[in-house]
Amino acid sequence: MTTEPIIPIVLEPIPRTTEQIAQDIKASHDSVDLINQIVADDQHSDEIHDTIDRNVRHLRNCLTLPHIMENATTADKIAFADAATLGEDWGQTQLIL
Repeated sequence: MTTEPIIPIVLEPIPRTTEQIAQDIKASHDSVDLINQIVADDQHSDEIHDTIDRNVRHLRNCLTLPHIMENATTADKIAFADAATLGEDWGQTQLIL
């Protein structure tokens, strides 16, 4: 059995319009707002924890996307990172209790 060398897949960025970039940034702010609201409500269920997890992953992913990093303000990026950390910490706190 021979093995072929693994060739990494390089994905080219998808061109986005100004409107699409603005929508992506708005969607990230929606995740920030949702995480903040859930944490403030301090209610727990599997569904709520799944929602937090999805939105944290969304924000972490957005912070790696060139079109977000190049167009979001510093305040935007701080809000995205802070909300992701808040969501992660909130979820971890519940595991400890």
